[in-house]
Amino acid sequence: MAKQTINIGSTANDGTGSTIRAGGDLINDNFNEIYSAIGTGSAIQFNLSGVSNGDGLIYNNSNSRYEPSSLVITTTNTKTLENKTIALGSNTVSGTTAQFNAALSDNSFATLAGSESLTNKTFNTTNTFPALSLLDEGSTAGTVSLGGTLRINGDASIAAAVSGSTFTISLQSGIDAAKIADGSISNTEFQHLNGVTSNIQTQITAISGGLGAIVAAIAIG
Repeated sequence: MAKQTINIGSTANDGTGSTIRAGGDLINDNFNEIYSAIGTGSAIQFNLSGVSNGDGLIYNNSNSRYEPSSLVITTTNTKTLENKTIALGSNTVSGTTAQFNAALSDNSFATLAGSESLTNKTFNTTNTFPALSLLDEGSTAGTVSLGGTLRINGDASIAAAVSGSTFTISLQSGIDAAKIADGSISNTEFQHLNGVTSNIQTQITAISGGLGAIVAAIAIG
């Protein structure tokens, strides 16, 4: 029912308003609707004893009355929710990453813009990562994707071996002499050093230092 209003006439006592009986009937109708809406029709069902600022009203089945309760969530009070589900599709939950992480009891969020350390995580081929750039001594560039394979080839001079997480690069025996210094010494020339047991220059100096006496002896003789 829409609210009914008593006609009070145009001016005081002009006889154009509602009669006393009609006015009283309108008053009764309005009150009857109020009592039916928030009560039993004959009694208001609100119990406001002990109400505090920020409280709301809940219906108590035990006495069929509306009573104040601190359990009601309002736009200004602070409550702890337990065993509740919030549909994110129709609700907005706002806050900073730090605030969300503080609210979590078991872990933290990782964000696109933040820097977080990830442990025990698995990345698959749908993830995109920057490639590792490689550059050799001849400035030839290459790339290896994260999760890809980097291969290092050995040759007759260098051995490359991997065992578990250890990669070992070592020199082979029988290195070509052309790979030593400026590469102008051959294997044959380098092999002449075999059997040398002391400083070559010292030996040459010792020999050249006695040449004068040997020459003189030859001349006298």
